[in-house]
Amino acid sequence: MATPSALSSPAAPSPSAAPSKSPPKSPPASPPPTKSASSTAISNPKTSWLPAKATPKSSISASPNAKNPPPPIPKPTPGPSPTKAPSWAPSATCPPNKPAAAPPTTAAISSPSAPSSTKCSPATAPSRPPPPRKPSPPFSKTNPPTSRPTSPPPSATASSTASKKSPTTASNPPRISPSPSRPWPPPPRPTAPPPAPPPPPPPPPLWNLARNAPSPTEHLRFLSFLADSDAEVAPAFSPDGRSIAYWRLRPAGRALYLKSFDSPEPVELWLDAGRFAGPQIASLFWAPDSARIFFLSGRAFYAIGAAGGTPQLVLDNVETAVLSPDGAQLLLANRTEQGYRLARSAPPGAPPQPLPYDLKSLGTSQIQLLAFAPNQQRLALRARSELWILPYPAGQPRRVENIDQLGSVSWFPDSRHLLLTGSWRGAVSRLLALNLDSGELLALDQGTQGVGSAHLAPEGSRAIAALGVSIRDIVELGADGKFLRDRLATSLPEAAPAWSPAGDRFAYVVALGEGTQIRIAEALTDQTTILASGLRGNPQPAFSPDGRRLAYAESRQIWVAPASGGRPVGLLPKDYDNAVLALAWSPDGNWIAFVEGFNGRPRLRKVSTSGGAQPLTLEATVARPLVSWSANGKWLAYPDPEGLRVISPDGAHSKLLSTNPPLALQFAQTGALLYLLSRADDDRTLLTTLDVDSGRELRSVLAQIDPKTTPRTFSPSPDGSRFLLEVFRPNSDLWLIEGVPQPAAGLARLWTRWTAPAPSRMAGETSPNF
Repeated sequence: MATPSALSSPAAPSPSAAPSKSPPKSPPASPPPTKSASSTAISNPKTSWLPAKATPKSSISASPNAKNPPPPIPKPTPGPSPTKAPSWAPSATCPPNKPAAAPPTTAAISSPSAPSSTKCSPATAPSRPPPPRKPSPPFSKTNPPTSRPTSPPPSATASSTASKKSPTTASNPPRISPSPSRPWPPPPRPTAPPPAPPPPPPPPPLWNLARNAPSPTEHLRFLSFLADSDAEVAPAFSPDGRSIAYWRLRPAGRALYLKSFDSPEPVELWLDAGRFAGPQIASLFWAPDSARIFFLSGRAFYAIGAAGGTPQLVLDNVETAVLSPDGAQLLLANRTEQGYRLARSAPPGAPPQPLPYDLKSLGTSQIQLLAFAPNQQRLALRARSELWILPYPAGQPRRVENIDQLGSVSWFPDSRHLLLTGSWRGAVSRLLALNLDSGELLALDQGTQGVGSAHLAPEGSRAIAALGVSIRDIVELGADGKFLRDRLATSLPEAAPAWSPAGDRFAYVVALGEGTQIRIAEALTDQTTILASGLRGNPQPAFSPDGRRLAYAESRQIWVAPASGGRPVGLLPKDYDNAVLALAWSPDGNWIAFVEGFNGRPRLRKVSTSGGAQPLTLEATVARPLVSWSANGKWLAYPDPEGLRVISPDGAHSKLLSTNPPLALQFAQTGALLYLLSRADDDRTLLTTLDVDSGRELRSVLAQIDPKTTPRTFSPSPDGSRFLLEVFRPNSDLWLIEGVPQPAAGLARLWTRWTAPAPSRMAGETSPNF
């Protein structure tokens, strides 16, 4: 019976037998020969590491085991390539007129005895010097070694793997052993020095430096500064850069806190009990010596020490105010019958003196002074969530066109650039750097989280920001203002509720990443159906008086669709240029009144529901995008610069009902009762009922909602016993931003507008969301 070795090799020579055929002395011109039994034995690495004495017979001719692939051949240690091969390295071919005896092979070095002669062959002569001494390769469990080799792996030649010993003779080269006096392997001969590296490419021209320069936001880092269960808003750096003042929205009210960089815990300075988060909450100003903090509460301007204490009244009867960087003057604004008036109190607390400004171009009653430039020659203010720059102490305001919704403003030290928060290109509130000279915007974050407000440190390379995704929910209130329950309070932003005339269901909107949806929820089961999806902006849905149709706004169009679902029909011309902001049905269902943005100023118009007709203008000046049509058809209510006003459907008659501007308004579904949400003097929210015909206030109660929320739109039920109210719940923590890009200065302004500051040395964790 044939043995496994005989099956795998047609002619397996015995250990003592010499090869049957001598290899040629020079390589043939034809392609290299295919592997044979002998070449397999030569290149078999599975047993080539075994000592010659322990080599089994089958190791000469057996093919590699498929289950145990051969280990990789160790590569020589990298070193300089010699120009001439060392004397101990065998040649690839036998030189002419030389004997066929080869120099000592690796096998002869590591084996007790070696064959008396070995002829040179391309198949047996290595083409590179032997590798240095390394530990032997790992062995397989199926063929363990009898003893660990103490020499480098032997060369794979048939003659060097013979297991029979031969005494050392003169014709048999002696075994060479490395010794301390002779290093092994021998060092390579000295070679020529490597060629010199090519010269570096020439620097890019001056006008191309900006293209090759790194991004100015490359070193930007977001470091967690303060995070807890409450929302922290409106942070402000102290002038010495060592402390942060901010508002903390607690269930008991808003509290003024201070946290120093050298203190691990924040300190509460003052609790404004019962105050709600209103527009004035962003007004925090430091004295130049960092010893006091100024803020607005109600209609008064206060100061408190940085160590705490009782706030001191600085000036009363203030609608909005801002402190100059040198602390020498206070600029304030008050609403009058002709609109807003700017005045100056110098020093702060002195009787205000009017300033020669004409603010009619702002076209709004909602003005908030934000920040003085460091050189005190410019003033940033907000009107209708738009950014305006006002030269100081005189000049005409200029609007910054490319900001959608403005949050906060902070000046760079050069008084030419702004760090601001606001919506940009329809995204969530972003952190932006603005060049006022060129109008260039630089986005500092990726828009993955909302940015409520941000404030620059005095040196301009750091900023403190309130970051977080705030949520809009729908809550239910009773007619007495008591909180009943959270009607829709999920992780999705739900907004703009609208009751149906029958009170059996209500419509609302949900903002998703792929667009806004309009959903209809059953009043008893809260089961929802999707009426429309993929919309842009805030559609503001509204049921028709008979409950069969639903109207909603999308960008520059008013759509009307069946309330049960179906194809919508547009009412405005296809080439309409102005955005629709709010709408209301007439009692007979033949008209829709709406507020649109026109040249930056909202105006009130109406359009026929039959479609194809041009809209008609009712009022050219509207303070906020709010409108509602009375159930008896006599009045349309809207806010104007003087307060709350109603106008007849033909625009012929109007009257002022209140000087307090409403936050939201809706007519009852019967009669001429008007429900209002407004702000009280102490910033609490009032729910008021008015009789429009007589102008008499029937009832006014406090809305008992979470003090950390801000009310938005609302909708009364058909019987007036309950209200669906959209509330804005802020959710933000404080983050320190390092490496804020700096405006270019000097010659750098010729090719770039922003430069990256030096890497920060402060420690902290970088947020993965930015």
